Amino acid sequence: MKTDIDELTELNIRIGQEESAGKREYFEEKVLAAAFAMRRGLTGGVVDRAAFLDAVKPSCISHGGCEQRGVM
Repeated sequence: MKTDIDELTELNIRIGQEESAGKREYFEEKVLAAAFAMRRGLTGGVVDRAAFLDAVKPSCISHGGCEQRGVM
């Protein structure tokens, strides 16, 4: 039997996977409430539902890794 922590951990992992894959419909239909706000980890900025959904796009993480390029 899964604990609440197990369920939340799985949901957290899935959210990251769906966001990295650019699956906006997952968030529109299943996860986000109409009134939604969250603090972004990298910037510390707070975004609402519309801003979060606008930022859901495929990332290099969902495509097997990020290529690092040097700056000249």
